[in-house]
Amino acid sequence: MIDGRWEVKDQIKHTLLLCALSSIYAKRSGAHITIHCDSKVYNHLKKMKYDEVYCDLDDLKIEKSDSTLMWAAGKFITLKNEPLKTIHIDNDVFIKKPECLEQMKFDGYDFICQHIEKSEYKEQSLLKDHIQTVDMNSKFACCVGILGFNNQELLDKYIEHYEYYRKNLNYDIKGNKFLNADLILEQSYMYDRMIEGYKCKTLIGDIRTDHITKIQYNSSNIGYEHLIGNSKYMPYIIKRLKKELKKLDLELFNYIETL
Repeated sequence: MIDGRWEVKDQIKHTLLLCALSSIYAKRSGAHITIHCDSKVYNHLKKMKYDEVYCDLDDLKIEKSDSTLMWAAGKFITLKNEPLKTIHIDNDVFIKKPECLEQMKFDGYDFICQHIEKSEYKEQSLLKDHIQTVDMNSKFACCVGILGFNNQELLDKYIEHYEYYRKNLNYDIKGNKFLNADLILEQSYMYDRMIEGYKCKTLIGDIRTDHITKIQYNSSNIGYEHLIGNSKYMPYIIKRLKKELKKLDLELFNYIETL
């Protein structure tokens, strides 16, 4: 975020706003929720509704790649440091109902993800000569707004693949900070290498068999919301988020406003 992946003004402050609401919604729904962070935001996150806050990302370094392209690196440290069967949620994911937690149970499955989506990422063309372990012609990918593993071997494989490219991937983004290797390394790779041969549970649906309106209905019905991409930093969304936080926790709202 410091490197300005989306060149958004006050990106850290607005991300803390997302964290505040995400933690409030999760706790109100009955979740035990942990966050992993670096020392730059540790004291801010301690004020939120997380049950545990771990400062274990200070040593994270992006080896060769532009760090704007590897923003999910912290997720993989978190997956490594948390016990198997933990479900990781992005900080722009809101779990608004207890029914959502019920649907997130995935006993009997090797892994769980948000849903199967159409890929058609522009990065598929850009990275086809740089990431040769993923089928860049696939039309689908696993959206990982939520992600959990029951299979240790599968989890290790997922982490090792990402870590390899975190340390070795090197290419020119030509100044376009919207391009993102993680879409390929997190989502395309999972679909390409894990959707067949392993049991996958999707939280809200599968675009291969479900119309997008059904997936959206499923999401709304269980109280699941994911503010994907840079949409969450649009002014009208920030205004809506602030209004909601002010209603739910005035003290926390005032704290973030003063940052």
